[in-house]
Amino acid sequence: MLQQIIEYRNQGLSFRKIAKEMNTTVGKVQYQWVKYQKTLEETKSVVAVASEKIEKKPKLKPKRQGKYKGRVSLNIEKLKPLKAELTVMFSEPTRVLCYWNIPGSIIKQVRDFHRLKEDQFYYCLRVFDITSISFNGHNHHSHTDIIIHHESSHWFINSLKPNRSYCVEYGIVDESGQFTGITRSSVFHTPRTGHDQEYHQLQPLHEFEAGITKKPQWVEHVSTYSYYLKN
Repeated sequence: MLQQIIEYRNQGLSFRKIAKEMNTTVGKVQYQWVKYQKTLEETKSVVAVASEKIEKKPKLKPKRQGKYKGRVSLNIEKLKPLKAELTVMFSEPTRVLCYWNIPGSIIKQVRDFHRLKEDQFYYCLRVFDITSISFNGHNHHSHTDIIIHHESSHWFINSLKPNRSYCVEYGIVDESGQFTGITRSSVFHTPRTGHDQEYHQLQPLHEFEAGITKKPQWVEHVSTYSYYLKN
């Protein structure tokens, strides 16, 4: 609901028109918008305080450099490409814990690519509902955005629906609402409520993609990905 409101507001629609488009009340739309704006302001305040602390940090004097005639040792670990990772695990049937490892240099690379300053974007978890879909990154049923603190390394996601398949993507969203994903989790399935929901074979999907059958009987399938840096 919030994502739709943001998109409508970016298009210049009033609260009354948005409520009409979404078949809801003006009060509910205004409540979601005010709550969203408050979250953005709190995030800006935290970022501002963190930036102020960094600026006040005393600068270290550079050490004098001289000639070194010894043998140079090469650190092979530093030559490996950097990789972002996002893992999801259940804590309850409809509640999961997400935790990630995102090197700061990858964040900087994505930010520089979009020419974004530190106060022009927010860190975000995007939850995709991809039930019975061969997910290509765009053909999801729906998605939910969760604004998170830039220093967070884990997050709990609640109120997932049963009989559904999800994946989570870590990324940044700018002030216009444009989302850029950095790394994506594997698919995870909430508990089934019936025996007919427990298992799907891959063969029907392959037959549909090959044109053998006209009616798709898809299963959830998605590939994880990550930005890499090469030295």
